[in-house]
Amino acid sequence: MERSASSLSRIRLRIGYAVTGTSLGLLVLIVFLADEKFRNYHVACWGGFSSLFAMVCLFLHLQHNKDNSKERYIPVLSILLIIGLVTQMGCIVAFFTYIVMAVEQKQDLTTLNCNPCGYYLASIWVFMSWKWSFLTFLYARMYRNIYTVRYGEIID
Repeated sequence: MERSASSLSRIRLRIGYAVTGTSLGLLVLIVFLADEKFRNYHVACWGGFSSLFAMVCLFLHLQHNKDNSKERYIPVLSILLIIGLVTQMGCIVAFFTYIVMAVEQKQDLTTLNCNPCGYYLASIWVFMSWKWSFLTFLYARMYRNIYTVRYGEIID
């Protein structure tokens, strides 16, 4: 199956975006764990979690780019779709929880290095995790629909 130039450039942009998200999430994980000046376990954990979902998106794009997907790949996409959906819901709860805790404790917006505080910065990385879990859901659904049409299976 021949792909158009715009389709190839779109998938390359998605791969580049996922690589950037993975790199930034891992960088946040390392910086906020290793450096005493910036130590914040909440931010580090959510940065790592964001990186994990960016890696899943990268995996989805690389598999689609290889175009060697078989029927056995469709159940994996369905599982990733469900994981992305459930994670989005958890991230929404965590985002509002961090905001409420920061307001309740009257934290400064620029507080980075006290644990357990810096909840505003943690809420930003919860949002990033939500974004990557949403993209996991979106791309898993999109690729599953493409492959179910290609292999003649019924789309639920």
